[in-house]
Amino acid sequence: MIDEDVVAFQVEDRIAWVRFNRPEKRNCMSPTLNRRMMEVLDELEFRDDVGVLVLRGEGAAWSAGMDLKEYFRETEAEGLRGVRKSQRESYGWFRRLRWYQKPTIAMVNGWCFGGGYAPLFGCDLAICADEAKFALSEINWGILPGGGVTKVVVELLSMRDAMYHALTGELIDGKRAGGESGTKWPFPRLARASGKRHEVPVQFSPPHFADLGTALSREDQ
Repeated sequence: MIDEDVVAFQVEDRIAWVRFNRPEKRNCMSPTLNRRMMEVLDELEFRDDVGVLVLRGEGAAWSAGMDLKEYFRETEAEGLRGVRKSQRESYGWFRRLRWYQKPTIAMVNGWCFGGGYAPLFGCDLAICADEAKFALSEINWGILPGGGVTKVVVELLSMRDAMYHALTGELIDGKRAGGESGTKWPFPRLARASGKRHEVPVQFSPPHFADLGTALSREDQ
């Protein structure tokens, strides 16, 4: 798979459908994917034919988090320089979503584990399939969720729910998570629901939406 293939996108009816495209890896995020995501966000942000960006995963997963081999082991082998470079590339596009000039929707169609929570949090809205699966499984290996995921969970959930989620590693399906991550839909209706969600934000000009998103984001700082 060439670098450009790890993220795929198409634009239809002013919706940019962007896909994590590593289904054989459950769309785990590698340094290559992180770099490509930043390029795709750059390409789409100011296109006149794009009114909203919907982020989903190819296959059975949204994203199962960071690629253990490519993101962790291979960069750690390069020493601190490699680790920090890889972190900047991933955090960079997560942060970019928070300040994006177009409305963004996370369309969670399957597994969403660990580091996958970061882009979920970065999007303005989130819609999940009933069949989606959420978990912070790090506790099963005796470690804490890293990469800012603990902060993200506290932002998305109440403190008690965040503690339970992180300390138990329990798997939560889309039906239960609907009230936590946004809205839930049976999977066959998920794409249609995500497309319908774009209609309200797209009625406004992108600068108006960007101003609203910026104002709300600053309230979080």
